[in-house]
Amino acid sequence: MKRDRRIADFILLIAIVSWLGSLPPVVQAQIPKGAKIVFDSSRDDKAPNSEKAHFEIYVMEANGDNPQNLTNHHANDRNPSWSLDGRRIAFSTNRDGNFEVYVMNANGTSPRNLTNHKASDGSPAWSPDGRKIAFQSDRGGRFDIYVMDQDGENLRNLTNLSATEDRAPSWSRDGKRIVFESQRDKDWEIYAMDADGRNPQRLTDRRDHDREPSWSPDGGTIAFSRREKGTWNIYLMDANGGNPKNLTKNRTERVEFREPSWSPTGQSIAFKSDVERPGGVVVAWTEIFLANADGAGNPKNLTQKHQAEGRDGAPDWFNPGFTFAVSPDGKEKTLWGRLKTLVH
Repeated sequence: MKRDRRIADFILLIAIVSWLGSLPPVVQAQIPKGAKIVFDSSRDDKAPNSEKAHFEIYVMEANGDNPQNLTNHHANDRNPSWSLDGRRIAFSTNRDGNFEVYVMNANGTSPRNLTNHKASDGSPAWSPDGRKIAFQSDRGGRFDIYVMDQDGENLRNLTNLSATEDRAPSWSRDGKRIVFESQRDKDWEIYAMDADGRNPQRLTDRRDHDREPSWSPDGGTIAFSRREKGTWNIYLMDANGGNPKNLTKNRTERVEFREPSWSPTGQSIAFKSDVERPGGVVVAWTEIFLANADGAGNPKNLTQKHQAEGRDGAPDWFNPGFTFAVSPDGKEKTLWGRLKTLVH
């Protein structure tokens, strides 16, 4: 009897092990080694969850460790963008009364006003070669996409449509195209154009909102925020607008997944999200999450352990192992991180 029972228990154990082996693995979001994320946060305000809270620019390790306040200013500092060489950060701030585009060293020193205009300038985005900055501005009455040299010179309006709103530019990694959000078709849609403003192309066409595009490092995919049936999710689509895919699959209207940003390796996407506690309670603040670009596993909360309250958002990456270098003729880019991997 005992022998038969041991045999039965052994067979049951084998069956359980076999069943566990058939389950899909629990995959954590991939965190590139040595990478850092810059973001804006209201955590230092006395009322961090209020609509009037002021934001600072923070930087942290890509796993959420070692958050550091880079700006330490009483004004609103928002929407940081890291140059691909990691030396400078552009951001928007109202420390001069209205929102301007500033640039500072990556450690927060030497902030400098690049735009110096009475209009509202924001959402800066570095070109891959570090020579230009695209941004949004309402200096023409409505928001358009502008581009300037990295020192603020040679300003040009790329969209120049006075009857619409164009915002949130993001460069392709070869520097030839810019993707942006536009309200020229009433609802917010994703558009792309040449870096000189020519050949605009509508990539999405829906009766709801598609916003906040971010171009992948390999140039083949665009991440963006989509509202569908009241819920916001991070979507991916081909660079020509084809094959849209829901990455985050959020079904709760109270929670919004917004502001995607690709890791330099293209394997992960950071984004902003409301936080839902057990029992379906959504708290009043937002945090930075990390998801695998292939959709595997569950998103990882990066900022939860370092903030009690406050709104974190607008993440942007730098990885010293994946830096674009420009050839002497200024035309050809090299991904040194990948070359080093192949050589060593």
